[in-house]
Amino acid sequence: MSVRRLFLAVIVAAVVSVAVGPPAPAHTAMLRASPDRDAVAGGAIAYVDLEFLEPVSEAEVQVTYNGVPVAGRTTVSEGELITFALTEPLTQPGRYQVGYQMISFDTDFTTGGYFFTFDPAAGQAGRLELSESGGIFDNTLVLSAGGMVVVAALLALFVWRTDNRRRREYLAAIEDQSSGEYEW
Repeated sequence: MSVRRLFLAVIVAAVVSVAVGPPAPAHTAMLRASPDRDAVAGGAIAYVDLEFLEPVSEAEVQVTYNGVPVAGRTTVSEGELITFALTEPLTQPGRYQVGYQMISFDTDFTTGGYFFTFDPAAGQAGRLELSESGGIFDNTLVLSAGGMVVVAALLALFVWRTDNRRRREYLAAIEDQSSGEYEW
């Protein structure tokens, strides 16, 4: 197989892999939270932790109670874990709303939110540590690269077999011509 044909096969494999490969997610998604979505949490809630599937930047979190913002500060650690540190732990029982906005890994502005209920008598909501799950983006890259290698190998095999078939036909034609059996 010529280098030119092999290069062409790799280019076609790359295009096909991108066209039919696993879809990339449109935006990152929240993996988990503490206090969790729609949970009843108690104890001394001083933090709201949000973990996302992919790195985020320029994150802002707001916690509200009856429409009134709860004082606190947002921090992002390791890109996927956002923490809202409350100035004072929660004391008022009731339903709280968590809203967030950030720039996701694909540079899109992303917003979302959820509710949780604070009941001092309920179990303590724990803090989140960054999980080792690996993101969708990483998995998509690995699957796309693997798919591209498989498609490139199949295309290279196809080109090689086609070249060999044509070479055999050409050699057979030359042999037939030299034996006088070939018709023009």
